[in-house]
Amino acid sequence: VTDTGRITSLALTLGFSVCNDFFVSVTGPCNDNGGLTFNEELSLQLISGLGTVIDLVIPDSYTGQSGGASVLVTFEDGAAAIGGNKVQSGTFAPVENLASLFGEEAFGTWSILIGDDTGSDPKRLDSYSLTVNGGGVSAVPLPAALPLLLIGLGGLGFAGRRRRAA
Repeated sequence: VTDTGRITSLALTLGFSVCNDFFVSVTGPCNDNGGLTFNEELSLQLISGLGTVIDLVIPDSYTGQSGGASVLVTFEDGAAAIGGNKVQSGTFAPVENLASLFGEEAFGTWSILIGDDTGSDPKRLDSYSLTVNGGGVSAVPLPAALPLLLIGLGGLGFAGRRRRAA
């Protein structure tokens, strides 16, 4: 994030895949070859530019298996809790509130981590969208405000001097 200012809102959408295998390569679609996806091993984290870690999904958020899924999830505080048997697309609440980042400086390198706490069954981050909104800097920056202040004070001084002369 290259803009500066304190975070006032945050929108996060992630596309990710949980598979038991991939066709051709790790960039291909899931291969439903009858293996298990071990959804309970999935973890997702958002790390802010200042290094604050927000858990989006933790191991055991999901409990079941699926034949492999590529999903698009929007994380929004106050939405339905994430979890259940099957990883699915939709809008869900992260495990930790995104609002805990409000007030933090937006500028910096943000990261998204996808993990599997055991291994051997691939999890993949396919896409992401992060929008950070903040209250920016003042509308009239100080270098521009100072000359305006001096011109105003000079005008008042000139008017007072003219009044005394009359």
